Amino acid sequence: MKPLRLLWLLGLLMYAVTAYVNIGIVAMDDYEYGVARVVPAQNQRNADIIANVGIRSPVPSLVLVSLSRVALKLGFEDPLAQYRFVLLSVGIFAYCMLAFFARRHFQLEASSGKETIALFLVGFFWLSPFFFSRPLIESLSAPFVTASACFACEYWMKGNRRALVLSVFALMVAAMFRFQVGVCFLAILATFALRRQWKDAGVLVLAGAVAFLIPGLVDLALRGRFYASLISYFAYNLKYSSTFGVTPFYSFVTLFLAISIPPAFWLRYRGLRWREEFRPLLPTVLFFLVFLVAHSAIPHKEDRFMVPILPSFLICLVPLANYIMVRHRLRTAYFLVLNAFLLVITSFTVEQQNTIGMVLYLATRPDISRIVGIDATLVLYPAAYGMRAPAPRTMSADEFAASPPKDCSTVVAIRTSFESEVPTLGREYHRIAEFKPGLLERFVIRINPGSNARRTTIELFEPKECVRAS
Repeated sequence: MKPLRLLWLLGLLMYAVTAYVNIGIVAMDDYEYGVARVVPAQNQRNADIIANVGIRSPVPSLVLVSLSRVALKLGFEDPLAQYRFVLLSVGIFAYCMLAFFARRHFQLEASSGKETIALFLVGFFWLSPFFFSRPLIESLSAPFVTASACFACEYWMKGNRRALVLSVFALMVAAMFRFQVGVCFLAILATFALRRQWKDAGVLVLAGAVAFLIPGLVDLALRGRFYASLISYFAYNLKYSSTFGVTPFYSFVTLFLAISIPPAFWLRYRGLRWREEFRPLLPTVLFFLVFLVAHSAIPHKEDRFMVPILPSFLICLVPLANYIMVRHRLRTAYFLVLNAFLLVITSFTVEQQNTIGMVLYLATRPDISRIVGIDATLVLYPAAYGMRAPAPRTMSADEFAASPPKDCSTVVAIRTSFESEVPTLGREYHRIAEFKPGLLERFVIRINPGSNARRTTIELFEPKECVRAS
């Protein structure tokens, strides 16, 4: 078997295993829009999804729920099995697209060595398998952003009008998942201007006009108003985004420096022919820079906002990685070893493992009809992972002390970091189960326990007078 084909298959396997094993939750949005509106497929209705989508587009949820319905038709009635099917579908599709277009970037210059590096970074860079097998809108848009950048490179190098049109339409699809990636159209315009093939202006204008109309018409059909989702999203963020947490303009720059495993890429690159190496990749570099600058200018920043452009960043690293592999073996070994360690941690450590484990446990206990969470224990309660879930209720420590529930169909959930606030719990209740956080979250808790109290072990208690099978 050819080395590139073997590497491709190993990357596909890595994504598939990550998707199956890691059922964790990246963020509240990840659960609310990527899990709760997708599984169980039996409970999902398109009309409800559209009605409750709020300021977001219903397209991502409708795409994902169609996958969970396929799983249901295949006989997977359990929500967890359906969700795993969704993750596998997303991960395999994303990997196939990313691997194809990452390699295609370097097929323009017939460099099999760089193709290998590109394929490795897409498949085995420590963040890739996890993030590109998630149902996040940022993750769903990433393969199409990468395709758009690749087609822009083909237009830049060959002047192919078809590639220019495909670049525009690939970006259109990406923007239907994540509105903000539409800013990369500026990179396409810059590529066109630098190419100076002015006779293609009509083609670009026509393709841009059609690409602008299609998402608006989709919203019109689904929500009854042209670009209803984008207008709502823009108006909401214009008013409230600065209240969600403001970080410095350089936050995303430092993020990319950090994730590249410093100081692996920090050197002077003496003798590197920058113009020759990066000229074929100029549009992809522009995609990355436009996206980075535009998002850095916005006060509210979250790390996941950079996921759509991460593959383009990795492609931009390929010439540098090729240089390092040839001239710096020790630095290469350092990167590979540390990347492998981080890859295992991020791919196979389930985030919110304790909360998900609790929900899966309660789904098997029909005798429990209600769960009371003390303080912030149930700040995230991913009931969608199970076919049944007890009704949740949150009580403060003072409320619980004044009126503790004694019903034998009710259990009390509390994180270990909050137990000292409820001294009567150990005297009047006994523990029936505990759910520990994943390895990575345990590490985070150990580093900064004060800021990560909501990640600690969850314990379930019942009144001592109740007898329940464990």
